[in-house]
Amino acid sequence: MKNDLVTLESPKVSDKYWWPIRQARIAEALKFPTATLAEYEREKLKFTSVFKSGRYAIRFGKPGKEAFWPPEKVNQPDMYPALFKDGKLTDFRATFKAIFDEFENIVDKNPKAAELLARMLFRGAIMADHVEVKPGKWRFLPDEEIISRLEKNIGPLISGLPLRVFLEYIDAIAWNEDVKYQVPRENRRKYPKKVGQYTFFTTCVHICLALLRKKPISNLVYSLMRTRGVADIRAEEAISALGIELI
Repeated sequence: MKNDLVTLESPKVSDKYWWPIRQARIAEALKFPTATLAEYEREKLKFTSVFKSGRYAIRFGKPGKEAFWPPEKVNQPDMYPALFKDGKLTDFRATFKAIFDEFENIVDKNPKAAELLARMLFRGAIMADHVEVKPGKWRFLPDEEIISRLEKNIGPLISGLPLRVFLEYIDAIAWNEDVKYQVPRENRRKYPKKVGQYTFFTTCVHICLALLRKKPISNLVYSLMRTRGVADIRAEEAISALGIELI
């Protein structure tokens, strides 16, 4: 198990640590090849693999749906996070409901395991477990020992996916959120640094904490309604609810 503990004093909580990593991932994603299409056709996208484990692979397809939106809304850098199994494109989509269902299932099965999962998700928000596997290429590599412990204690997921693959898919969604919101675009306001990877992962943390009754469900629901699907949580709140040391 990794021994780098995350506290409020940890350098990894600061944007001086995680923002350069996210910028590097955005730069990498912008270089992924894209197909030339007149309209969105999922099967005809140009795919780039970013993760592989056993029979599963996660690949980004370009261009994504938002690249075909009307001119006033178009988001050209958008990508499609795709799950492949045995080399074939699947229909799996980790919708907000699907993610919520998985977390609820884990909380019901084993609250202690769910708490450990929430800690891992917070580490994903601050890029504490992202590793530079090649120059300029950062990948989410959570502790394998913790993954094994979680899988042993929570059993199969509703989706049937291995937990590691599910977490990597969440990271792929968060990566794409960074690309969608942090790439400068004409006639659009500049978003705070936390919007994207951080807000997506900490929304997942907030869901877990609410299901564990460590944070009020009313706060979660209010945030989701007010911001159309985002309910991030401050580092201070997450660390306070999960314990001062996030392993």
